[in-house]
Amino acid sequence: MMHRRQGCFRWVRGIGLACLVSAAAAASAGQTYRSPYGVVATPDGKAVYVSDRTANCVVAIDPAKGAKVAEWPVPGEPTGLALSPDGKTLFVSLYKANEVAAIATDSGKVVKRIPVGCRPVGLAVAPKLNRLFVCNTGSGSVSMVDLGELAEKWRVQCVREPMFAAVTPDESMVVVTNALALGPATESSTGATVSLFDAKEGKTGTSIKLPGGSTNGRAVAISPDGKWAYLVHGVSRFQVPTTQLERGWMNTSAISVIDIAKRELYATCLLDSIDLGAADPFGVALSADGKALWISLSGPHEIARVQAANLVEMLGGKIPDKYAQPIGTANTNPWADIKADPKKREGLVNDLMALYFADLIERFPAGGQGPRGVALSSDGAKLYAANYFSGTVTALDTTTGKVAQTIPVGAQPEADAVRKGELAFHDAVLCFQHWQSCATCHPSNARTDGLRWDLLNDGIGNHKKTRSLVYAHKVAPVMAMGVRESAEKGVRAGFKFILFAVVPEETAASVDEYLKSIEPDTNPNRDANGKLTEAAARGKAVFDGKALCNGCHTGQFYTDMKSYNVGTAGPYEPKDMKLYTPRLNELYRGAPYLHDGRTADIKEVLTIYNKEDKHGKTTILTPAEIEDLIAYLKAL
Repeated sequence: MMHRRQGCFRWVRGIGLACLVSAAAAASAGQTYRSPYGVVATPDGKAVYVSDRTANCVVAIDPAKGAKVAEWPVPGEPTGLALSPDGKTLFVSLYKANEVAAIATDSGKVVKRIPVGCRPVGLAVAPKLNRLFVCNTGSGSVSMVDLGELAEKWRVQCVREPMFAAVTPDESMVVVTNALALGPATESSTGATVSLFDAKEGKTGTSIKLPGGSTNGRAVAISPDGKWAYLVHGVSRFQVPTTQLERGWMNTSAISVIDIAKRELYATCLLDSIDLGAADPFGVALSADGKALWISLSGPHEIARVQAANLVEMLGGKIPDKYAQPIGTANTNPWADIKADPKKREGLVNDLMALYFADLIERFPAGGQGPRGVALSSDGAKLYAANYFSGTVTALDTTTGKVAQTIPVGAQPEADAVRKGELAFHDAVLCFQHWQSCATCHPSNARTDGLRWDLLNDGIGNHKKTRSLVYAHKVAPVMAMGVRESAEKGVRAGFKFILFAVVPEETAASVDEYLKSIEPDTNPNRDANGKLTEAAARGKAVFDGKALCNGCHTGQFYTDMKSYNVGTAGPYEPKDMKLYTPRLNELYRGAPYLHDGRTADIKEVLTIYNKEDKHGKTTILTPAEIEDLIAYLKAL
C-alpha cells in the first residue's frame, strides 16, 4: 500500500482502486451509521462493491484480503448497484437525489450524475445493448439509460413502485418486480404484479399478477437459459382475521417462478416452514449454472438456498419417487398430487412444508442483522451479503452455508434510540415464530403494504386498510375509529396483537422514536422546485373553497382529529359508523383509499363514494375541477 496526502483528501491505492475520504468525514465517521444495502462482485473476482445508504458512500472490498480498501463519497442515499459491461464503471442509484451516479472504478471519482425518475433503487444492465435500466419506485417507472451517452433516453410506466429488475440473457426483455399491489383491498385477488417489457424499444408488455395478497416484491433473477424468472415477495392472508399467526394465516414469504416465454406465473412456493417464518425476503443471487438461488431473509437475519433447477423440474411433474409417497391419511403430499397433475402446483402457495419436504431449501444465519443485497463471487465459492443494521458484509461459503468472513464497511457507532427503533421495526425475530416484522405491513420506512387487515385491536369482522405511519405520533387518537388514544399505545398494541409478542418497554419506546424521525419523501407530483403545478394550484383553490375540504382536513397534517359519519360504511358495518379524519400527507402513495381500502382510485373517493357530499362538497364540482382537486391531493 502507498499513501500520500492530496489536499484535504487521503488517497489510497490498491488492487487498482482509489479512495477519497474527506478529513471532515473521517473525523465524524464515528457518528455515521453504516448501512450496507446493495452489493456487486466484479467478474475478475478482484473487488466487491457495496453501497452504504446512511453513510452516503460506496465501499470497495478486496475479497482476497477480506477487507475494505476504499470508500467513495456519493451523496443521495445510495441503494442499487450495477457494473458496466467492461467493469470500468460502477452505477449507483441515489434514492434521495433521483439520480444514478457513474463512478470510475480505477479512481473512485464520480464521472457523471444522471437524472432519472423519483426514488430509484434497482439497476439492471443489458451489456450488448449497452443500456442500464433503473427502477424508479416513486415515479412508478423504469428509466432506460444509454451507457454510451450516460443519459436517460426513455421511460416505461409500470404498475406500482417498481423495485428491482433483471434482463433476459438474449436482452430481449426486462422483468420488473412491482413492490406493491394496486387495486381494491376488498378483492381477494388484489396482489402485486410483475411487469415485462421490450428491452430494445421500451414497448409495454405483460403485467403478470402474483397470487392475491402478494406484496413487498423485491429482487429478481433469470435462469441462464432465459426460461425462468425467480422473484421473492410476501403473501399476505389479508382477507381473514389475524387470529392464527402460527398457521401462516397472516403473512407468509414466497418465491414465485415466472415462465418467461408464456409470460405467466408458473408457481409460487413458500419459503417459510410450518413453525418458522422466513419474513421479508429481499435479495437474490442465482448461481452461474442456474442450480442454486440464494435469498436474503432480512426479517430473521438469515440466508436461504433454494435448489432452483430441481424446483422447476419438480414443478413440471418430474418428481423423484421418494418425494411422491403418501404421508398418511391425515395429510396430503403436494408433490404426489403434482406428479399426477402438474397443474396442482398452484396449491403450493398455501403449503408451508413443500420446499422442506422435498429438500429444496436450506437456511443459514446471515452473520449480521438485516441482510439486504446479495451477490455471488465470480467462481461461485462465496456469497456476499450486505447486512444493513450490522454495518458489515459477510462472505458465506456456498458449499457449507457457513460464514467465512465478516467485513466491516466502517466504524459502527453505538445505536441511539432511533436506530434501535429502526432495527426493532424491521426485526422479525421479535415476532412469534418469526413470521413478520412491523415493516412487513409498513414497508418503505413505515408506509403501507397496499392491503387491509382485520386486526384484534378493535374486535373481529371490520377490516381496515393499512395506513402510513408518517406523522402518526403527531395526531391523536389513531386508527380509523380512534381505538388507540395515541400512536404510543398503538405501537405497544401492535407488538401484542399483531406480532403476538411481549417486548421490553425500551424496545417499544425506541420504535416510537424511529417513527417520530420519519419525514415525507420528495413528492414526484410537484415541479422541479417542489412547488405546486398549475393544476395542483387550481386544485388547492377548490380544496380550500367550494369543495370545503379544509373544514376537516386542516393544518399541517390535514386533519382536525375529530370523528364523523362520512357515509362510507360497508354492508356489514353500522350505517352511523364514525371515522376519524385521516391525514392526507403523501396521499399519492397511500392507495387503497377509504377506511376499508375499497378503491385504489382517488377519483372514485370524490365521486362514486361521495354521492351525499359527506366528505367534501364534490357533487357540485365540474369534471375539470375534480381533476384539479386530484392533482392537489396527489401533491400533498
